[in-house]
Amino acid sequence: MRQTWIPLVIVAGVAVLLAFLVLVPLTMGSGIGGPVADEGRKPVDPVPVGEAPPPRPLIGRPGVEPGAAPTTMRTGETTEVNAHAAEGVERRAKPDAVAAGKASAPWSLVRRTILDHTDEESEKFKEEAAQIIADLRQLRRDPDSVDFAALEQRQKDLEQRIRASQHGGNPTIGGALDRLDTIYDEYHQASEE
Repeated sequence: MRQTWIPLVIVAGVAVLLAFLVLVPLTMGSGIGGPVADEGRKPVDPVPVGEAPPPRPLIGRPGVEPGAAPTTMRTGETTEVNAHAAEGVERRAKPDAVAAGKASAPWSLVRRTILDHTDEESEKFKEEAAQIIADLRQLRRDPDSVDFAALEQRQKDLEQRIRASQHGGNPTIGGALDRLDTIYDEYHQASEE
């Protein structure tokens, strides 16, 4: 009894599929092979191979030129850029701040990797790394608040001690410290130019 409904469902499915294939093209006026000129409609021309499609229109607010000065929505008056925001953007774009932002992630990875160890040396490394991370974040927000050269020297000293310790052979820590070297090499190359 149970298995008699399975062939009935299959037959019904095939019947619906055949009805769709036969009746839909007749009612839509085009065959399965693609668009056909029918009842005054023109065939669709695909873009020839090797030619670029026509350019798309720019998306934006209606009536506003792309690249125009910002305006208010109601009056159309030109708005001023917030001086504090512009100053903050300019301050965070300084090379010291950018390098500090890039360097905080590798130090966070080093600290997180060392967190599993509870020996005295590892505890000192965790505390120093946490302080370096805090100083890097402060430097990122306000580049004038921390002496960058002194912070960089503290980082190099800690890096050397970590590489000479039991953690020096850890590939995660080694990769993070190598990334730090790359960040500071890029910083010094950019500041020399």
